[in-house]
Amino acid sequence: MIAVISSLHAVDVPVTTDITTNTTWTAGNAYILDKSIFVKNDATLTIEPGTTILGDRAAGPDLILGNGDDTYGSLVITRNGTIMAEGTAEAPIVMTAKEDRDAELTLDPGDDLDPQTDGGLYGGLIILGDAPINYYTGPATNANEFSIEGFPAGSTSDILYGGTNPTDNSGVVKYMSIRFGGYVYTSGKEINGLTMGGVGSGTTIENVEIVGNTDDGMEIFGGTVNTKRIAVAFCQDDSFDLDEGHQGYHQFWFAIQNPGSSSDRGGEWDGGNGSDPVRTGTPYTTATIYNATFIGNSATAVGESTENAGFFLDDYFAGQLHNSVIHQFGGAAIVKASDGVGNGVPPQPMASVFSNNTWGSFGGGAGLLASLNAAGSPAGTGNSAIGTDPLLVGISRSPNNGLDPRPNLASPLRSSGLSALPVGAPVGFFETTTYRGAFGDTNWLNGWSYLSEAGYLTGYPDAGSGSVADADGDGISDDVENAYGDLGFDANVSDANTVLGSLYTTAEYTANYSAGQTSVTSNPNAFGLYNTEDILDLRTVGQTTVQASGSNVTLSLPVEKSTGLTTWDPAGNMTLSFPKTEGKEFYRLSVEGAE
Repeated sequence: MIAVISSLHAVDVPVTTDITTNTTWTAGNAYILDKSIFVKNDATLTIEPGTTILGDRAAGPDLILGNGDDTYGSLVITRNGTIMAEGTAEAPIVMTAKEDRDAELTLDPGDDLDPQTDGGLYGGLIILGDAPINYYTGPATNANEFSIEGFPAGSTSDILYGGTNPTDNSGVVKYMSIRFGGYVYTSGKEINGLTMGGVGSGTTIENVEIVGNTDDGMEIFGGTVNTKRIAVAFCQDDSFDLDEGHQGYHQFWFAIQNPGSSSDRGGEWDGGNGSDPVRTGTPYTTATIYNATFIGNSATAVGESTENAGFFLDDYFAGQLHNSVIHQFGGAAIVKASDGVGNGVPPQPMASVFSNNTWGSFGGGAGLLASLNAAGSPAGTGNSAIGTDPLLVGISRSPNNGLDPRPNLASPLRSSGLSALPVGAPVGFFETTTYRGAFGDTNWLNGWSYLSEAGYLTGYPDAGSGSVADADGDGISDDVENAYGDLGFDANVSDANTVLGSLYTTAEYTANYSAGQTSVTSNPNAFGLYNTEDILDLRTVGQTTVQASGSNVTLSLPVEKSTGLTTWDPAGNMTLSFPKTEGKEFYRLSVEGAE
């Protein structure tokens, strides 16, 4: 059986003007941005599942790329714009560098981008809203408005964020992977992978991945937006950055950082802006985070304890972290600036709270974790001792299928005490869990994320420890058998009794495996493993399946022609013939440089 998989990519569509009317980007196209594109004037940008957005750069007025006046692709949702980007696990929306897509087309793995070194190739996704922020211009004057970072201040009113509507709705972003962004337009002025300024609680942000960004993975300036299932991998600055009075709720955050010292902290969490008495104004940063997993760059000391610290607190941060795990950081567990933690005496907020968290290895020691509840330190109870091994299934920063951040069956994350869910959170937002960290029995990154696609994650399906329905007692769950049956396979092919005998113990496995394997491989048809009709039904768009004839394979592929790219007519068949060397072979056709 021969499967032919086409790697022809979607049609490139350059986006050259701002979006001022309702617009839909479709999965059949790849949208190229080489400058900032603003969604504004009450327009809604709808992005279909499976759509690709390619960030690029363009030379400035001097026409010389890299001369300091270049433009860089970013998608900016302004205060009077809306984004509806509802990808799915089966068809995620991907925002990546054009260089990433072009490297894949060469078919040379050596050309592929490395998320640990190859960021900064375009800007990122920026969402601006009308919710309150903390931006004081005087001791008692909250401007409640500011220009988002990454752009020259005052360059356009389209970069303003902040307002008076805590329930402001900027739209939906789900199942989106943002890769290789973070363009540096001037020293110290980079773009985050996902930036949100003054975004309100009416906005939905779930199942988003940021990979290989030059600046922070996700940074939130003020606002009340809530997020769930956010992953940040191999970014070169902080993984999660909070600023300017952010008041949202968050659950299931995951971060893994570059090896060595190229990444900064797991979190830089700030309160207000400026200096006393400005930074003591409201709103305070009261972000509440549950079920996070932070994996640093190593457990080896990297210099100052503030470098690659678990968390750096500044400007009277008053947020909370619960039911989480922090592990393998080269710096200290918690560090602060001189004004990092409030004391509860007005106008300062109460101290931040870190409770019921598991603290692994830290090259820089405990930091403030050693003095919880003392003056100048966060509050908290129920935390593990520093150096507690969380016993995750696997930690790897290489694409070797070794990363599995779920707790193994003996992990203390499964048995340690938990904080109750917070009072005042949006009804139905938080999910009840029985574990610390971002993952239980299910790895919610499997299948749709870059980490999965590029071979970082352990490549097996979710394998939890709970009981499952298994009516015939063959060791295969009813759900799995039904799914195989729907695809036309014989579920009994996986039945240990039918195929390999009773392999329920190590001794039985050793005795029976070789004989059973020989039986299956010598006569697979006896076990209903394949039939032609069912295999043909498994084809998807861009694939064809043919039966080899004798010792040769002949492929006849239809070719169509068009004069205007709107209608297509048959132009004949392209025929290829070559020897068959294996019983099952896969071929891929690649068209490079086609016009």
